[in-house]
Amino acid sequence: EFRRVLFRSVSHIPVTRLDAEGEKLTVKISGLMGGHSGAEIDKNRANANSLLGKFLHGLDEKTDFELISVQGGQKDNAITREATAEILVLEENADAVREYAASVQGAWREEYAGTDEGITVTVEDEGKQEVRVLHPTSKEKVIFFLVNVPYGVQKMSGTIKGLVETSTNIGILKTSENEVMGSSSIRSSVETARDSLSEHHKVHLQGRKLLFL
Repeated sequence: EFRRVLFRSVSHIPVTRLDAEGEKLTVKISGLMGGHSGAEIDKNRANANSLLGKFLHGLDEKTDFELISVQGGQKDNAITREATAEILVLEENADAVREYAASVQGAWREEYAGTDEGITVTVEDEGKQEVRVLHPTSKEKVIFFLVNVPYGVQKMSGTIKGLVETSTNIGILKTSENEVMGSSSIRSSVETARDSLSEHHKVHLQGRKLLFL
């Protein structure tokens, strides 16, 4: 009997904050198909939490910004359809964020043509505000986590054609004052593969990089 066992891996990323003032923007990734992380994981659908990490990483290379929060998903067994990031920028850098959002939206719609071409990236201006932003090191940790946390099919079955053996889904992303939490579901019919993927979350993502404040 073939059975894929569900396992949950929760990552807690401690963060510290600083007071800052600037133009607050809310970046929202929406319009994704979503679906069940077991039944639809092999349909080449995007995960909004993963896309958010790619967005923030790419934006960091384009312009200066401070990170306030990241949020996405309600269930770790559902492919995340929407995710948001609150950021703080100098007023003169706001247009660069909007231009980058338009650029990646076009690129992602092309990348996921036929499976998830409704991807939408919007930037909402919240006005000038004084807020608590993540310390630069904490910002780096969070972006590192989002870019590197595994998502999707990790291995197909070697004995049953077309069958997913091991997969993972970063379904929940939440931010509080002192930490960012990410919850992933890991499914596998092979216990060692499931355990190996779980260890990747714990050791590679948390132990090696994320626990340094």
